[in-house]
Formats: sequence, C-alpha cells, structure tokens
Amino acid sequence: MPDMTTVGDPVELPDRWILPLVGQQVTQIHVSYQLGLMLDSGALVELETTAFIRWADGGTNSINPATQDVAPSLSLFGTTVTDATAYKTGRLVLTFDSSTNLTIDPHPRYEAWNITPQGGSRFVAMPGGDIAVWL
Repeated sequence: MPDMTTVGDPVELPDRWILPLVGQQVTQIHVSYQLGLMLDSGALVELETTAFIRWADGGTNSINPATQDVAPSLSLFGTTVTDATAYKTGRLVLTFDSSTNLTIDPHPRYEAWNITPQGGSRFVAMPGGDIAVWL
C-alpha cells in the first residue's frame, strides 16, 4: 500500500490515515482562535491547539492559535504538501516541499485539529486521542 496519495480518496492503514492533500499548495493562511491553511484544491486544515513546526535545519518553533502566536506558520504560504498523515492516536503530521514538518498532537480536552479535504470527507482529532472520520 502506498505511503502517499494525491487528491482523491483518503487511504486507511491499520494505524493511520493518508490524507488526500499531497501536491496541494498553501494559498491562504487565516488566524482567529484557529490557524487555518487553505489549499489550492479548496481543502482546509484548521489547527486549534499548540502545534510545532520543525525546520529542515533541525530547529523547532511552537505555534499557538489561541494566543495568535503563529508567525512561524506564515512561512508555509506557497509551499506544497508532500505528505499528510493523520495517526489514529490523534497526531497529525504534514510535510511540505520546503522540508518543513507541521505536527500537532491531540489535546486532552479539545479537538486539536480538523481537516476537510476536497471531496466532502472530514477528519477531526477528538479530545484525548482518536480521530472521527466522515467519508
């Protein structure tokens, strides 16, 4: 089974979902009490709790949408998703063509992230771990 997929259907593996975001470019970033990444297909990635950006040089920055401390995420504008994995534990890892990773773990009390890919499916990190999936 492949580890990556392009726009189309999500792929379920025993421990994770491969999300159909590969090859899509970040065309808009919005900030409220969430950090939203709009992709050129119309897919939307929304982060609601602290996440981490890991740079190609090994450095790491945290981002916190609740306090609008998201400046490092602006570097994702114009980058293209090269891998999009949602682990069934609730962890989300997005990798971009800039060799940057965006990682967000589940929150014990809140939905940490949600993704609405093109095509009507939806993925939500549930409080405490696990993922709710609508296909």
